[in-house]
Amino acid sequence: IDRMGGCIVTVDGQECYTIPNNVNNRQIRFSCSGGIINGRKVKVTKHSKPATLSSTLIMCEVQIWSCSDRYWGSGCNHVCGECGDGAPCDKVTGHCDSGCQQPGVEPPLCTQ
Repeated sequence: IDRMGGCIVTVDGQECYTIPNNVNNRQIRFSCSGGIINGRKVKVTKHSKPATLSSTLIMCEVQIWSCSDRYWGSGCNHVCGECGDGAPCDKVTGHCDSGCQQPGVEPPLCTQ
């Protein structure tokens, strides 16, 4: 785990977290320092010169948490409105990018 110090975690190219150099746990748990980042690609990089054994990363398990469809927010405790075409809402903002399923509900959340 000592090799993880200084690694940078990015989500779709946006910096999320830098792992401190003094890591001494077998697990590292963190949330993105700037809050929730919406994205698809998570990347862990370490820049080391010259390339040595300490520049090699070995990860046994990585868990990335996201809300289930139909829920949104930092705790996934908000229920999505009725988005158009049965599409899920944005898991961070709750917005329905496809518009609203029912007339008379207010976008972007498609709620009464």
